Amino acid sequence: MMALLTCNLWRPSLQSSLSSNSGTSTMQSKMTDAAKRISEQAKAEMDKERWHAAIKLLKEEETVNQKNWQFSWNLGWCNFKLGKFTEARTHMIRATKMAPESPECKMGLGAVYVKRKDFKKAEVVLRESLNIKELYITRILLALAYLSQRKVSEAESVHLEGIRRKPKIRRLFRFPLRCGTRRGGKGHGCESY
Repeated sequence: MMALLTCNLWRPSLQSSLSSNSGTSTMQSKMTDAAKRISEQAKAEMDKERWHAAIKLLKEEETVNQKNWQFSWNLGWCNFKLGKFTEARTHMIRATKMAPESPECKMGLGAVYVKRKDFKKAEVVLRESLNIKELYITRILLALAYLSQRKVSEAESVHLEGIRRKPKIRRLFRFPLRCGTRRGGKGHGCESY
């Protein structure tokens, strides 16, 4: 199940959610041009799975990291992808505090808790995320948290509810996925056409 996170199948819908500003337009308007440029450069590095390079860029604007949930979320996600779950947790908690109504922040924090095997905290945060917005990856993570606690019936219920609701993420799978190759001939990621 965590393969979805490593294959980036979640990214198109989640990235569009992240850029659609969950109530952060004033925060972004306060961002300097330099911070906006760094943010875009960091996102480009993340798209190429250059996590260390993205972290280096994001840390250049430490004052923005303290005030902009997207900077914190991106820092958290980069650390998550590098297996640095303590650092990831710190940044995801900060992002969640800055944007408490962001399902993406709560999903990211829940993913960190799952990897840290803190399943009860993951369960709480992922439930909150689903109460805000239906995201397929959140359902998968919540089911994984339940299964890890041997709560099989709850995991099954979460999964079946996701099937019943037919989340928008299914649109991704209308198109064939190309795994194992990337533009330029290198890589191991999955991309939709």
